Order: sequence, then structure tokens, then C-alpha cells
Amino acid sequence: MSDNSKEQSIKEQNIVKYVKENLTFEACYGLTKEDFNSLRNSFNDIQPNKNKNDFPDFIYDGGFVEHFSISSSSETRKGASHKIAESRHTSLISKMAAELTPENPIFSTFLEYKEHSHKYLLSSFKRNWNNHINSLQKYNGEKTKGIFLVEYTETAALSMAENTSIDSNKVSEILDDYHLSRDKILLEWLSKFKNDIDYIVFVGSPFIEVIKLKNISDILKQFPYEYIVAANFTLRTDRGFFLGSSKEKLF
Repeated sequence: MSDNSKEQSIKEQNIVKYVKENLTFEACYGLTKEDFNSLRNSFNDIQPNKNKNDFPDFIYDGGFVEHFSISSSSETRKGASHKIAESRHTSLISKMAAELTPENPIFSTFLEYKEHSHKYLLSSFKRNWNNHINSLQKYNGEKTKGIFLVEYTETAALSMAENTSIDSNKVSEILDDYHLSRDKILLEWLSKFKNDIDYIVFVGSPFIEVIKLKNISDILKQFPYEYIVAANFTLRTDRGFFLGSSKEKLF
């Protein structure tokens, strides 16, 4: 297995572990308590696909879990601009940390989140979703229960606000991060896949949402107002300190 494949496999196992440890019924939309218990049991039973490069990433008795990540930044063949910038920023932090000395005991650097939008998120979500649906259609294994595990961890890149301007008696809900459960545009699009996929487990930062596709129409009734999605001005700051020796650098 290549280093990239190993890294991806570790990432997928870590995200599954995170879901197992943090999944709650309160974070579920369109699920009964029985649905939730069944979903939780599915995650407890899943095993990595022995064929690492094949669909799906994980299997369990009666179904599968397929993982993919999305971005709200622009994407090219090289990948999402946010992830490219983040990778360069991580390399810079490592370089600056290695150069800490008693004479140069501290560093500070920042990463500005640029060019994030709801439009980019929709494009990324739909493109990745369609690619994995195409793989599902070619899959000959057990697929009675299908789960797509969608990861979006660009913290505070987008915010959402409930547009209640026509109702003076309603206090608008404001969310500091993007929540799939409030995105009526995307939920309506996803509803057409209700016979292909049972659940979306959406991993944001730092929260989880579970959507049952067959009940999206009921979910939409819970949120009758439109939600406006906007990019935030986000500036991530990282600092490092020299603590006495090269083995004790903190960053």
C-alpha cells in the first residue's frame, strides 16, 4: 500500500471512530429511535473493505459506508484551494518550529480563509456525490442499507442565518458553521436519491448530523424559512514557543 493510501485509510478509520464516539439521537433528522439504534449498531459492526481501492470504504452485514470529503473553496484538478493552502501552511509551521532557538524563541503565522462560498460547496458536494453514486451502481455487494459519510471540516468558513423577515414574531436562528440540515437547496436535491442511499452522516466541525433521505420532506417542514449561507472572514492563527531543547518545542 502506498503512503497516500495508508494515510487515507487512517483518516477514514479515524473519522469512523469519531462518529462512533459522538453519534447522538439529538443530531438525527428524520430518524426514529429504532432507526438510530440500528445506525449505531451498523457503525459498531463495520469493517474496512479488504480491497482498499474498491468501493465501498467499509462494509457491514446488509450494507456499506462510503466516505468522502467536500470543500466550500474553489476546486481544480490539483484539489480544493483551501486544502492546498492548509497543506502549505502546515509545512510552514513545521519549518518555523524547527528554526526555534533561545534567540528566536517564538513564531506566529496565520492562514486566511479565502474564496469560500455556498456555490462552491454545492458544486463540490454534487460532484463527489455523483461520482460515488456511479460507483454504487457498479457495486455488486450487499447494499440494502447504504450510508454516505460526508466530511466537511473547514471550520467557520461559512455561516448560516434563518431569513424570517416576513415573520416579525420569529427570532432568526444564526449558525456559526454550515449545517446540512438547514440547507433546503441541497436537501431537496438529495431527496431524489432516497432509493439509493439510506443515510447521510455529515461530519462538520465540531458536530455530526444524520439525515434520513426518505424523510427529507418531513425535515424540510421543520425549517419552513430559507437559510442564507454566507462566507465568513476567518483568520486562523498559529503560534510556537521554544521550551528549552529541540525535543521540547511546542506548536
